[in-house]
Amino acid sequence: MRGNRDPDVLPPERTTMTQTAGAFRSTPTQDIRRLQEILRIIASHGFGHFFPSARLQSIPGLGRFFPKEEGSDEQASMTMARRVFLLLQDLGPTFVKLGQLLSTRPDIVPEAFAEELRKLQDEVPPFPFEAVKETIETDLGVPLDEIFSEFSETPVASASIAQVHHARLKNGEEVAVKVQRPGIEAIMRSDLHILYLLARILEGTIQESGLYTPVAIVREFESALSKELDFINEGMNAERFYVNFQEVERIHVPRIYKEWSSRRVLVMSFLHGRKITDLAGTQIDRREVCELLIEATFKQVFIDGFFHADPHPGNILVCEDGSIAMVDFGLAGQLTPEMHRALMQLLTAILTKDAESIARLLYKGGVTNTRVNLSRMTADIEVLLDRYVGLHLDQLQVERILPDLITLAVRYKIRVPPEYAIIARAGSTVEGLVRDLYPDMDVMQVLSPYLKKLLAMRYDPARLSSDALKTAMRMITMLDEAPMQLNQILLDLEGGKFRLGIENEELRRMHRTLNLVGRLCAAGIAVGGIGITSTLLLHHSGVQSSSLHWLTIAGVAASLCAGWAIFFGALFGGRFRKIRITKLLNFLR
Repeated sequence: MRGNRDPDVLPPERTTMTQTAGAFRSTPTQDIRRLQEILRIIASHGFGHFFPSARLQSIPGLGRFFPKEEGSDEQASMTMARRVFLLLQDLGPTFVKLGQLLSTRPDIVPEAFAEELRKLQDEVPPFPFEAVKETIETDLGVPLDEIFSEFSETPVASASIAQVHHARLKNGEEVAVKVQRPGIEAIMRSDLHILYLLARILEGTIQESGLYTPVAIVREFESALSKELDFINEGMNAERFYVNFQEVERIHVPRIYKEWSSRRVLVMSFLHGRKITDLAGTQIDRREVCELLIEATFKQVFIDGFFHADPHPGNILVCEDGSIAMVDFGLAGQLTPEMHRALMQLLTAILTKDAESIARLLYKGGVTNTRVNLSRMTADIEVLLDRYVGLHLDQLQVERILPDLITLAVRYKIRVPPEYAIIARAGSTVEGLVRDLYPDMDVMQVLSPYLKKLLAMRYDPARLSSDALKTAMRMITMLDEAPMQLNQILLDLEGGKFRLGIENEELRRMHRTLNLVGRLCAAGIAVGGIGITSTLLLHHSGVQSSSLHWLTIAGVAASLCAGWAIFFGALFGGRFRKIRITKLLNFLR
């Protein structure tokens, strides 16, 4: 992946104001009112600075949607992270979901923001039972009372996308029925269209967007949201977790009833328990709960390569006997064999305090469009290792070092795979839960046996010989293909068809500027010639009474108008100048 250009990473051509205007004109009529409401809320929270340019507001049909209202003095005294939290909360369920997604991504948002965004809750009033019944019967094609012998009309949980009801199948099995909120997909699709429009506006006004452009973030959010809205996808994830933990004692996953499930309805076994943060007043052994949680997390990431991407307290239940249950599998992460192998190598490098290997693994596994100073990066990693890694295995703070390594990679303009970032944030979330439940818990003491077993598996002679065989086969394939590829290069050189592509943003910008200057000069000479000729003709004694009088006046007027057009083209031509958001955020802080 090294050296390849990723379309979402520092693209050479970003959204222009012309494209933004085109996107606005294509906005469906039903979304216009929602757009105006969103912009009003953004301005009321003091974020109108992100749309400061009069040139933006001069886009035909768009200017009237930029309100002048600004935030209050009370908001000005808040931290930027808190203000973003309140903004997303006021914008509604789609934006709450966006905030929740961003809270899992240390490669996109800083820890201070992620900490606030993790507090976002999408609890909303339940929708009527009549709508629940209609959705079930429409999707499953069977009357509700033919499937369930009992069905509670009052939901046990309600959120923005769906609500859950307690029920009992005809065979007597106790189940939880998750039903999608009517019309929520259309609402979120509409908000997504507006999010894309706002992202394009930001791309046209913000000079630096980090490793991710605003449009790329929205695109990734759309992908995650589509998975959450599809309960068939969640059912498949849950089935895989069920198989992975079927032989593990005291860690439960609900069983899915596929015959009674659809895209908007999901029926699963009902697991009795309470949120992992609601253990006050119980006799449950908190230390044991923490050990189970650590074991479950370790197994998902390092053994199965398939993990819960959102392990917040509401998705982890503690049963009366002290066992734990995991629920809500709408978002799950999966590691490819290559990613899993790289993660194991990274863990080994952390354990052995090999800063250089860590730097090379992050560089090799990520995507970057700039030169990386690996020596300086290695030195920074050594500082991290000294801070988090002790002399013994039980002194390692792996749950804290991973997010910091991701942040360090971002600082060096390396975009790591999203799965690594999600694992890092999930590990931090689990570490936070463990710290709150049992502050004296030694995480590494619990993990040490698993780590030793894992490393023994990783460097097992049989496995190493298998890996060596695969590597040898790849090398043989490369050697077989090398003569043909070399011959093709030589033929291209001989035939004059060999091309070397070089991309440089400064040269690209200079090329655009020279093109603009050339066009303006040519237009200016032409307009000047018309203006001078018309003026001379107008003042010629013979023209005053001739039929060309009005034609010369029109020529003078046209040249004046064209002159003003050239002036504004020179002033605002090419790409619109972008603002530097870093300075703005520091000012707003």
